[in-house]
Amino acid sequence: MKKILLMLAVGIASVGLLTGCGGGASINLTDYATVNFEGVDGKGTATVNYDLTQLEKDFVGDDDGNISQEEAQELVNFASFEMSIKWELDKQEALSNGDKVKLTITYNEDSAKEQKIKIKGDTTKEFEVSGLKEPITLDAFDPEIFDTDTGVKISYEGISPMASIVIENGCGDGQAQRFVEYVPDKTYEISNGDTITITASLTEQAIKEGYVLKEEQTQITVEGLESYVLNLSELNEGDRNNVETKLNDLFKDTTSDWISFLVEDQDISLSPDSGCSYGDIKFLNEESKFYKDRQALVIPFTVDIKDAKFNWWGTDYYEEPLVKSFNDVAGYFTIYNLKTTASGEVIDDEMTSEISALYANKEELDREIRESFE
Repeated sequence: MKKILLMLAVGIASVGLLTGCGGGASINLTDYATVNFEGVDGKGTATVNYDLTQLEKDFVGDDDGNISQEEAQELVNFASFEMSIKWELDKQEALSNGDKVKLTITYNEDSAKEQKIKIKGDTTKEFEVSGLKEPITLDAFDPEIFDTDTGVKISYEGISPMASIVIENGCGDGQAQRFVEYVPDKTYEISNGDTITITASLTEQAIKEGYVLKEEQTQITVEGLESYVLNLSELNEGDRNNVETKLNDLFKDTTSDWISFLVEDQDISLSPDSGCSYGDIKFLNEESKFYKDRQALVIPFTVDIKDAKFNWWGTDYYEEPLVKSFNDVAGYFTIYNLKTTASGEVIDDEMTSEISALYANKEELDREIRESFE
């Protein structure tokens, strides 16, 4: 609601507009109110304009455009009453031509008495809605425009489940959809198969020109993205075996040098001189997990270590090496950039992998994974 205020100071000798008889004025407050209607029929809005400048001029009885210091002081005092005026419409939205809206004006009665202002007439007034434009229906999701390369283009960046959606409105001057803003309910961490709701809204300029949307929302299903492998069980047997073979090779390369683990409170390092052998790796694929913030697939495993020879065990020395075996020693592989195409073909040319230290049992391994990745 707009107020037009005339700011005065006591020391002004002349402002060129206000003069008159001063206090004791009779005023009908509704004479200074107008209501503007904008928008389209059925969805119109109403706003009140209140001309306080004219109210001030009428209060001092402006005849010749001159104002005395005494009259200026009266206007300064008048400001307390002026600022107490409030106006309210009973309806401001969803208006149609022919509707009636009621304006109610309130003010501080004590302030009016102090300034000897007499309020005449009614403090309510009814206005009839008019001038709203006929609506122009706009199909924001016209299939010839929406989700096309030359109109409203929808594209994705990144890899599922870490992709993001980009909506570009490339409509030109001859297309009403240029007035539409499109907002998805989800922008990041997008996966194949996700359902995304897109909400359309009109610019203020479009609303003023009379456009209304045929529909405000539609849904799209994400498809066609490359995907990170979230679990080896997603792969067919041949592809899974290929990946597991690479991980086995990494384990062999690592154990051909040194590998360490903690058992019975001892930090044990096994070298090729330990004479031990390793059983087959058991991949715990059902417990694997993809960590989005690291874009890493963590795959736990267990392995048996057999016939490791030790001359020292704790603080004890054995001239004849002590032989020990350890069952279900646990570790994990971390895989980066193992992906599939939209059709499920494996992309492993950028795949890299790492192997952890070993842990005496699965509980210790789980704790280490939590501390490292969560």
